[in-house]
Amino acid sequence: MADLFNRSDAFGGSFSGDEVSITFAARGTELIDRVAGDFDNTQATSRGGVGLLVQNLGVNYAQQISQLWELGSNRTYYVAGRTNGNANMQRVMGPTRIIQAFYNTFGDACNADANILELSLGGAACGGEALTEELAGETGYDFLLKFCVINNIGFNVAAANMMINEAIAIMFGSLNWQEDEVAA
Repeated sequence: MADLFNRSDAFGGSFSGDEVSITFAARGTELIDRVAGDFDNTQATSRGGVGLLVQNLGVNYAQQISQLWELGSNRTYYVAGRTNGNANMQRVMGPTRIIQAFYNTFGDACNADANILELSLGGAACGGEALTEELAGETGYDFLLKFCVINNIGFNVAAANMMINEAIAIMFGSLNWQEDEVAA
């Protein structure tokens, strides 16, 4: 039977978002150690981001590029300048010890050299299998936002659910990317 809109179809596989995580690192496990007493789940404290109730994270990274032209020529030159980035995180207010440690660590510009936000995107499909045979051995990705400092915080609450929502803006200086092998 033909597709109603004359499109060809093929199922590419399913995947799960279970392997996606956000980790906040500061001078080794300092941030994690500050809040370890808040959770019974060892995995939660070892990941350093569980418990912050993050609902959304957006990241922007840019480099300054100046374009130059030479008089008497049709040549164009690019001059690469500095890099900078911004992350915007929306979360629901929750456990106080973990957010207090997060504010104290990531809100202090003097800690910027050790403040790293890691976004890990695992490549696992449903049931831990590869999406397709062609993707067996594919990798997951880690993005490391380095030199992070909170530079803006906002709060709001809605009468309908009385949850306090928070928006945090984080500036950072460097974005690194690395691949991780995913088991096939």
